Amino acid sequence: PLLDRLLGGAAASAGAAWSAAAGEGERGPGPRALVLVPTAARVEVVATALSRLAEGTGLAVRATAAGWRLGGADVVVTTAESAVREVQASALKLDGVETYVVADLADQLGLGAEESLSTVAALVPRDAQRVVTSARLEADAERFIEAHVRRAFTVPPRPADPSAAPPAEPVG
Repeated sequence: PLLDRLLGGAAASAGAAWSAAAGEGERGPGPRALVLVPTAARVEVVATALSRLAEGTGLAVRATAAGWRLGGADVVVTTAESAVREVQASALKLDGVETYVVADLADQLGLGAEESLSTVAALVPRDAQRVVTSARLEADAERFIEAHVRRAFTVPPRPADPSAAPPAEPVG
């Protein structure tokens, strides 16, 4: 609940990003965690909250927002469109990303970010952990998850398909 209040609903995604950034081991170029949020305003809110949490840990949180710089980031918070622009400008390297977080997927898709989200998903290393949060799981969100997230599961689990045959009764 505290993280949820701090991060404005992005607690699950932030936790995944945090655990990846805090991990030990050899680091590739660029950030260890990439958090994509729907709007520039959310970039600022989530990056500020994560920066407060990072105080004293040695982890650097960066954002693609006014007044922030990208260099030396462990965690980058951005929109999908900004991530694509920064990669194209060689300002953001995704080779070292260990956790890729898409927060509020349905909202991002509703804002027309599908192409940018797909581009970023293709640029993130295949073995990176992929975390998607969404208050609604509509058809377009399902398609995105099917295309870009391996071993997806939902919390709470999706209801059983009502058109499926009922389980067989045990014989005995």
